Amino acid sequence: MKKVIVAFDRTSFSQGAFDFVKKMNETEPVFLIGLFLPQASLASTMSVAGNVYSSNESELIEKEEALVKMNVKNFEQLCNQHKIEYRIQKDFEGDAVTELKKETGFANLMVLGSETFFHPEYENICKEYLLEILHESACSVVLVPEIFEYPDNVILLYDGSVNSVFSIKEFSYLFPELTKRETLLIYVDQSNDLAIPENIQIEELLTRTFSNITLLTLDFDPKKYLTTWLMEKKSSILVCGSYGRSELSMLFKKSFLQDVLMEHILPVFISHK
Repeated sequence: MKKVIVAFDRTSFSQGAFDFVKKMNETEPVFLIGLFLPQASLASTMSVAGNVYSSNESELIEKEEALVKMNVKNFEQLCNQHKIEYRIQKDFEGDAVTELKKETGFANLMVLGSETFFHPEYENICKEYLLEILHESACSVVLVPEIFEYPDNVILLYDGSVNSVFSIKEFSYLFPELTKRETLLIYVDQSNDLAIPENIQIEELLTRTFSNITLLTLDFDPKKYLTTWLMEKKSSILVCGSYGRSELSMLFKKSFLQDVLMEHILPVFISHK
C-alpha cells in the first residue's frame, strides 16, 4: 500500500487530482492524506497580490472557512464512496511549504491539480509557488489537469542526467503496472550529436524495467514542436526529472514543460534526488 498526499488549496478542490488517486486505488489500495493548505497557501498569496482583501476582512475569512468545510466534506464523501483509507490535515502550526515538506517526507507520492498553478491572472505568482513546492517536496509529484485520461502509455524524457534517470526509476517503483504498457523514451538534442548519452547503460535499465520500450532521438526544438505532438498523446503520462531551485526555474523558462502544464495536456510525473 502506498501513502499518497493530495494537496489542495484550502478554498479550491481539484477533482482531477482526486480522480487520479481514485484510479491508483483501483489498481492497488492507497492510504490518502488530504492536505488542505493553510492561510499562507496559494489562494491567500493571490488574494494579497491582487488586492482582493477589503475592509470587511472578517466576512472574507468566514467565506473561506465555509469553503474549507465544504471541500473537506466533499473529500471525505468521495473517499468513503470509493473505499479509500484516508486522513485529513487542515490545521497547521507553521507555514504551508514547511508543513508540506514535513508531510512529503513520510509519503511515497504527492498529487497536485496543475490548473491551480497556471491561473491566467496570477501566472507568475502561481509559477513561483509551484516551483517552491516542487523544490521542497521530499517525494515524487504528479501534476494532473482537471480533465485527463488515466495513463495507458508512458513517455520518458531523458537528457543524460542523473536526475532524469532517477525520475525514471522512481516512476517504475511507484507505477509498476504502467511499466507493462507501451513506453517511449525521448532524447531531445538540438546539436549535431544525436547519440543518446550512456546509450548502453540506459538501454540495459529500460529493457529490463519496461516491457514495451522504444527509444527515440529528436533533433528539433521541443518548445516549438513537442507540445503539439503531445496533444495527440492524451492517454499518456510524461516523466521527467527536476533539479534544484534555480535549475527548476530554468526548466520552466527554457523547456516546453511550462507549455504542457499551461495547456493542461496530460499528467506530468516529476522527481528529484
